[in-house]
Amino acid sequence: MTSLDTVRGDLALVILYLNKAEARDKICRAIQYGSKFLSNGEPGPAQNVDKSTSLARKVFRLFKFVNDLHALISPPAKGTPLPLILLGKSKNAMLSTFLFLDQIVWAGRTGIYKNKERAEFLSRIAFYCFLGSNTCTTIIELAELQRLSKSMKKLEKELKHQELYKNEQYRMKLQKSNERLLALIKSSLDIVVAVGLLQLAPKKVTPRVTGAFGFASSLIACYQVSRSTSPCSSFSVKSHHPPENPKPEFNLFIYLLDSCFRAQPRASECVVCRRGGQLVAGLLMASWTRNKSGWMKWNSPCSKQM
Repeated sequence: MTSLDTVRGDLALVILYLNKAEARDKICRAIQYGSKFLSNGEPGPAQNVDKSTSLARKVFRLFKFVNDLHALISPPAKGTPLPLILLGKSKNAMLSTFLFLDQIVWAGRTGIYKNKERAEFLSRIAFYCFLGSNTCTTIIELAELQRLSKSMKKLEKELKHQELYKNEQYRMKLQKSNERLLALIKSSLDIVVAVGLLQLAPKKVTPRVTGAFGFASSLIACYQVSRSTSPCSSFSVKSHHPPENPKPEFNLFIYLLDSCFRAQPRASECVVCRRGGQLVAGLLMASWTRNKSGWMKWNSPCSKQM
């Protein structure tokens, strides 16, 4: 186990602990930009809600910069082109910087950090990082959509039209395509939001326009959080038909207990899965439920060498 793997494992533990505030942050974001749309930058109750919600959201984002720091030092997926890897790492670096500087801005607005001029200067740098990260995301999603489109067209040639939606690989690619298209729309909206917050085009991107785009982006973010099937990338949850006898919950329980009490990890097991399993074992067993479409199944990536 390398020192980098250890750092990644420790950061994954922090992410598991902090990610519970994600949904609340997105709801508050929708309230914030909805208020900005109503106020149009003019003094009044709506502007007060905008400012107070903006300040409250910063508490949800405390130490959230470790999420993208973890992604920054993690190895890229196999087969990813070098330009996309560089864009992805740039996005992670800028978003992590934005979230880190945002904490100093919060300290300045609450009176903890006394230098208000420096805090406002750092606030502008943070918004530029936010703009840059969303620009990188937009380019990445466009490139990934093009790659998916090519692979889907290849499958369409191999399969008959009637068999397309029966093919599991095609359906998975179609789902990924829809998810990336939604992420592309969100990042494009956030670029306009960043331009509005920085007042780079004050005549065209007014506070009302910023609020409208920010509110739409927030609704998409709320939907994305609700569609998330797991609290961490260390595992995924998928529907499947239940077995005749033992319930799949027992498989998860045995795996997690094995992870918690094993002195030495298996050679094929990644540190993120092992430590993440130790942290969330009790939580998952307490909240494990059956959904409408089928049983919930543990799907560990430990069989894949990281």
